[in-house]
Amino acid sequence: TSFQAVAEHFRERNGNNSDALFHVRSRQSEVILRADLRYEELTHLCGLSSPFDGLCEIHGSHSEEERDRLWQEFVEADNFPEEAFYLSPEGTKAVMGRAYAIFFEKHGSTIQAVLDQRG
Repeated sequence: TSFQAVAEHFRERNGNNSDALFHVRSRQSEVILRADLRYEELTHLCGLSSPFDGLCEIHGSHSEEERDRLWQEFVEADNFPEEAFYLSPEGTKAVMGRAYAIFFEKHGSTIQAVLDQRG
């Protein structure tokens, strides 16, 4: 069952605030949902890239000249800090795959210990 099908079923049952699921506009910055979101159903991710000051700090660009040079690199790459972006389905799968691997690398032994205790 897809998220859309579940949302439609929720609306048909007159679920609490179900109309909000179908009135999302591009000017909104977030939508709060209380529903299961399955890993395999994710098709796109969106957000804002990091602030330029933070990127300068990470890059070690502190002087105005270094910051100007870094900004120029972003301009040449047609990639602007703090600009909204979305990932393609392929990009989303790649990012989620990395997040999944990192999560289980970090927490896999804890999860296994809990499963072992449950028998």
